[in-house]
Amino acid sequence: MRSTAVALSEVVDFADESKRKGLEGTVYLQQKETAQGGTSFGDEDASGGKAVEKIRLLLETTDNSMYYEDEFEDMDFYKDALVQLERLETYFPIERLSEEEIKNKLEEEEK
Repeated sequence: MRSTAVALSEVVDFADESKRKGLEGTVYLQQKETAQGGTSFGDEDASGGKAVEKIRLLLETTDNSMYYEDEFEDMDFYKDALVQLERLETYFPIERLSEEEIKNKLEEEEK
């Protein structure tokens, strides 16, 4: 059964608890940078308008799973999220997915 986290720290705590139980798992991560109006940026196109970073992730373990998504307009909050993602990677491997791949992964898991 999948639960939804409201803060990335909840996912980190879930990962820590799952690892202590000896569970295997994978973090599926999708990151996207867009302009505030919703236009997608390429890697080097962020100059100009204000960027919004979006993170979507699904932590699947052999026992359970947890989903998290958020948008970051404040780059300090985004940098904090990146630190937490690095911490997550100490528990389980991170597999980076496209927007379509994570959408499919979430739909797959609901079945």
